[in-house]
Amino acid sequence: MPATLQACLVLVLLCPVAEGAAAVEESRTTYPNILLVVSDDHSAPHVGCYGNPDVRTPVLDRLSQHGILCRRAYVTAPQCVPSRASILTGRMPLEIGLCRFSDNLRREVKILPEYLSQVGYFTGLCGRAYHLDGSGDANRPAIRALLTQDELPNIKERVDFCRVAGHPNLGEQALKQMQEFLDQKPADRPFFLQLCWSDPHRGWDDAPKPDPIDPRQLTLPETYPDTPGVRKDLAEYYNEINRLDAHTGRALEVLRERELYDNTIVVFIGDNGGSQFRGKGTLNELGIWVPLIIRLPHDEHAGTELTPLVSAEDLVPTLLEAIGLSIPSEITGKSFYPGLAGRDYEAREYVFAERMGHTAALPVNSSAFDLGRAVVSERFKRIYNCIWQLPYTPVDFDHAPFFNHLKKRNGAGELSELHSRLYFSDRAMFELYDLAEDPLELNNLAGSAEAREVENRLRTVLSAQMMRAHDFLPPPIPGKKGW
Repeated sequence: MPATLQACLVLVLLCPVAEGAAAVEESRTTYPNILLVVSDDHSAPHVGCYGNPDVRTPVLDRLSQHGILCRRAYVTAPQCVPSRASILTGRMPLEIGLCRFSDNLRREVKILPEYLSQVGYFTGLCGRAYHLDGSGDANRPAIRALLTQDELPNIKERVDFCRVAGHPNLGEQALKQMQEFLDQKPADRPFFLQLCWSDPHRGWDDAPKPDPIDPRQLTLPETYPDTPGVRKDLAEYYNEINRLDAHTGRALEVLRERELYDNTIVVFIGDNGGSQFRGKGTLNELGIWVPLIIRLPHDEHAGTELTPLVSAEDLVPTLLEAIGLSIPSEITGKSFYPGLAGRDYEAREYVFAERMGHTAALPVNSSAFDLGRAVVSERFKRIYNCIWQLPYTPVDFDHAPFFNHLKKRNGAGELSELHSRLYFSDRAMFELYDLAEDPLELNNLAGSAEAREVENRLRTVLSAQMMRAHDFLPPPIPGKKGW
């Protein structure tokens, strides 16, 4: 265990939080700082160190060399509100009741900054909206007037510093807010800061990018139709990733300039998958598999990979254990800190994801409203599309010119059989994929004789998880004939 973290653990054992403010004052300078950097709509395959030769992420690639790359990290939902709730609470969205964009996080559900403030941390949130205070119609005055105090936005009350950046130049605003936060931080207190980028969320802007990509040079995945519009769109997405990478580098430089970097845990994570084909809003790999890189101070295991399954629900307990704090009983995530420290541990056998609504107003298609659940094991994934009758509608680009062009080509019979099937054919209620043999999830094994044992096992595991969460969806278990 790194020396800094050993010292933290000893101090916590000798001076527990319950002994009062004097113990907090004595130990508050011993804890490492924590910088949690969150990108917006960013899948794991869209980072250089995850094996993508086209996207340009030199800062994140270096961070992985000085930290630990979590090879199989999954978020709990393929959209921002429920996913970010899990990242900050260590709990599943259904379990804490944060399933809609219009909902506030209930006051009794604690977020990581609240646990940290109890031992003296100076805490903050800045950059793109943190998405836990409701949005859209629920904030209209006529509705707000009917809500009780407990139902109103409350996240700002839980941290020492809270800023939300807006367009344009959101990244530049976020960096200024980070400087402001550090200016306000008392010298004798460690800090926690969640720094949120808006990149690579749509829509693309014309602002300069550090290292723009030529769309003609891209290697398109098999799941992408090869048209000039598709190539241009993917290049723009990669360019925004390149920009967030540069912004992340500047944020780390701020820490170095203030002589804070050496004692800071740095975490980089995507809030959900990218707004790409079978990405954001879906339970496919590009919807829920995200980059997660963790750099611990003075870490002897830097430059290695953690290969077991990790859920974003696990981030809070992992950080608490990393600094030597006990994990509260209400947290349902599982710490993977022993794995980061190079020790054997009982890793997760499964991770789960929950697809909820994606709007604060009336839904108009499956982009705005879809209901599904997924379970992922070391090798297989099972998806349950509860309202499978609704056709697939991509999130955030259904009306983009390049996608309208694909619709027309499909209607004219000009798309390949694969792309027509993936994007314009009926959906199945159940999907089962062998991720080892079929990482692009092209061959649905659900219902096949050879996959019966795996399918039954994952169905049972998913049903049990839904029961634990008091899920409102019917379990994915066939009923008796005649019911």
